[in-house]
Amino acid sequence: MRRSLIALIFAAFSTFAAADNLTLMGVSGGDAGAAAGYQGPGDIASGAIAFYSAGRAYNAAYAAAQSPLADLVDTTTGLATCTLNVGTNGFANLTAVVCPTGAPTVSVMTFCTVTHAGCSITKLYDQTGNGNHVVQATLANMPALTFNAQNGLPCAAGTNTAAMNLESAGTISQAAPYSLISVVERTGSFTTLQRIMRNGTAGAGGMNWSVSANTINVNNGTSAALTANDNTFHALLDVASGTAPLFAVDSSANTSTLSNGTTALSSNIFFMGVGTAAVLAGFVCESGLWAADLNSSYQAMLANMRSATNGWNF
Repeated sequence: MRRSLIALIFAAFSTFAAADNLTLMGVSGGDAGAAAGYQGPGDIASGAIAFYSAGRAYNAAYAAAQSPLADLVDTTTGLATCTLNVGTNGFANLTAVVCPTGAPTVSVMTFCTVTHAGCSITKLYDQTGNGNHVVQATLANMPALTFNAQNGLPCAAGTNTAAMNLESAGTISQAAPYSLISVVERTGSFTTLQRIMRNGTAGAGGMNWSVSANTINVNNGTSAALTANDNTFHALLDVASGTAPLFAVDSSANTSTLSNGTTALSSNIFFMGVGTAAVLAGFVCESGLWAADLNSSYQAMLANMRSATNGWNF
């Protein structure tokens, strides 16, 4: 009897461990992991105006439909476009045979690392359904796609040596309250201003790496800054609100409730830089904009972005 009980406990533990390994070790493998268990930021707070990521889905519904994350081209020629889709597990599917688009031949991984010498991102899809995609037509200015940037997932990467950025074609107008989120890392030029995501070419409505090392600031009319170590990934949440402003980096232990302004958004979205100015050296793994005050859900949102099961594992 005792032996049977021990055997049952061991079997249960083995099953749990195997399931856990599927989720953590196979996040970019398309359908690996428990699809029903995926929770994206849009499942915590619906109603985003725009959400971009080359690594994971806005919500479980977007994952279930295996929807597009990014359009890729050969880094050298700009030809042979390939669409990177999300798997039903919520993460980028790097193994599906979908490249080049329209004539399936190889996986995204093979397309970018064997068939070609690398891939650049010409489009990040707005996963909210609002059509606010960010694009770049000039090959030299397209951010690179870096595989396994964090938690086995790909991210958009900039080098700070060219105007590598993406921009929405249409204007986004939104009065406060509104909220911005991002998962980012700065890897170089630690004392230069570097844009993460912003609304318009100047003024308010954005997140930036500061001219000071180990610092990120937001500006929705009034600037607020928090510590964020360089060469480390961070989850950011910025709430523009006249009654409950918030800027948080990683957790409630690094949070500012000082007023950061309520200037309305009234321009297009810039991703990873504005023209040739303030271009990022590092990664932006996801960014989103909500037409709402996410103050009440900020801890859950930050935890989701940093999660190994549903997010970026840091």
